[in-house]
Amino acid sequence: MLSINYQTENIIVDHLPIMVCWSTNYPQKSFTIKVYKGAELVSLIAREGNKTIVTLDAISLQSFTSYTIEVLTHGDNGENNVFKNSFTTSNLGHFSGRWVSGGHHFTNDIHYYRGKRNVVMRKTIYLDEELLDAYISIVGLGFYKLYINGKEVTRGELNTDWTNYAKIIYYDTYNIKPFINQPKNEVIVELADGWFNPAPLKLFGKYNLRETLTIGEPQVIADIYMKFADREMIIGSDADWQYCEGAYTFNNIYLGERLDMKLFRGDNTTDLLMPDWKNVVLSNGPEGRLVSSFIPKINHTLSLGAEHIHVVDEETFIIDFGAIVTGFIDLSITASENQRVELLYSEDVDENYELNTDSTLAGFVGKQVTEGVIIDGGIGAPARAEQKDAFECRSGKNHFINAFTCHSFRYVQLSGINIEQLNNVSGAFSTYCTKGKRGLLLLRSLHK
Repeated sequence: MLSINYQTENIIVDHLPIMVCWSTNYPQKSFTIKVYKGAELVSLIAREGNKTIVTLDAISLQSFTSYTIEVLTHGDNGENNVFKNSFTTSNLGHFSGRWVSGGHHFTNDIHYYRGKRNVVMRKTIYLDEELLDAYISIVGLGFYKLYINGKEVTRGELNTDWTNYAKIIYYDTYNIKPFINQPKNEVIVELADGWFNPAPLKLFGKYNLRETLTIGEPQVIADIYMKFADREMIIGSDADWQYCEGAYTFNNIYLGERLDMKLFRGDNTTDLLMPDWKNVVLSNGPEGRLVSSFIPKINHTLSLGAEHIHVVDEETFIIDFGAIVTGFIDLSITASENQRVELLYSEDVDENYELNTDSTLAGFVGKQVTEGVIIDGGIGAPARAEQKDAFECRSGKNHFINAFTCHSFRYVQLSGINIEQLNNVSGAFSTYCTKGKRGLLLLRSLHK
């Protein structure tokens, strides 16, 4: 298998250098690398030695073009192997689109904790001719999910890659031809705060991320490339895109999220019941250079079911997963209209089987570190920066799974429902994937 920039499938390359990797089961004597643009040979490297990781930095890339890399290896005893893989370029970081946002913001940072609904954007595209190719290059700050015609396009969780947005911003490129229909197509981008719109929480009583990071209102920039028989077209994010308020009434990477199930249909939080669409606001966006992402994405890799359920009272119970999960909760319940469910996460319980959340407090906010000394999170901050979720139910089945936050927990306390209303529950591990969905690099795994 030949990997390109540590990827083996759906590979997009928009900048040099390109990292090429392979492996052989024999002592390698020499190798040859050929790069083709269509049938045209655009680069040739022939070297002696046993290197199996090579950097290519002398190729002239063209936008929206497919390339094939072929590696021929030779062994000491006459062995030969041919490795081949392909990549596609997108816009090479030169966007036609503009940064666009919902435009609304807090007048005072302390109002952050009151919450506000997230932003959902859309672009409707009409087609009346055969489509040969279609790609989208996109980045949404802080986090984003991309849907086309109701189907999710994004791969992985908690997109976008976290960087210093004043210096570099990584964008993703997807082949969207399989998602396109005739004649009407709806592109939907669901935004969340992520690392771009953090809480004014003073981590460890000292560090306010709003004062140390490049921040702003959630926003997106995108280019949609379409190729037809006799022409090409780029649709960039601009003032013609629209936005509305989404179904999340609060979201924060540390503190959790709140969701109103009554605002959307089924499990798709962007299939809103009464959206009030308005024109987006053009933004200058952060100053960082736009570069195609090669960073492995966070994915759900395995799920852990409940090991034990401890009933506290008629409307409260604690689920023990038997091991610490770093990731997301996934649960289904049957509820009545407007029923509110609250979740509190912990890695430990005390001798009375009450949650001890000290180890999971964001930045130790609310923790007593010495007698009489409690870490303060600043004006407006919760007394204890615990990991909490909540959702307002519709009548019938309700499915809740974390989308824009991440938790560390063994125990989850559910309040507002009785145990008979619980249909299904699991803890979903979140890890980085380095080879699609199978080869995994676990940053954190379960530990007893």
